[in-house]
Amino acid sequence: AYTWSEVSTSCCRYVLTMEWVEGTKAPWGEDALRLIDVGIQCTLRQLLDAGFFHADPHPGNLLRTVDGRLAYLDFGMMSQVRTFPLSFATAAELK
Repeated sequence: AYTWSEVSTSCCRYVLTMEWVEGTKAPWGEDALRLIDVGIQCTLRQLLDAGFFHADPHPGNLLRTVDGRLAYLDFGMMSQVRTFPLSFATAAELK
């Protein structure tokens, strides 16, 4: 599993970098409920704070790291939440 980060460069806006992450895929035994809670919090922050989110967070794309953190894998399916001032949005804009 790899982690990614955005790195600003002089040649382009961003470069994808990856790093190996040690851990185990689900089921996580007694730690499962805590990691599910962390996953829900992560998803809500992605959606509501960043507006850019991992669109495929199934158990095969989630990893419990050696130190007990939750790692997201496979960023091939991402999406962005568009925002509109709802008082001015038309039905066509919301499609």
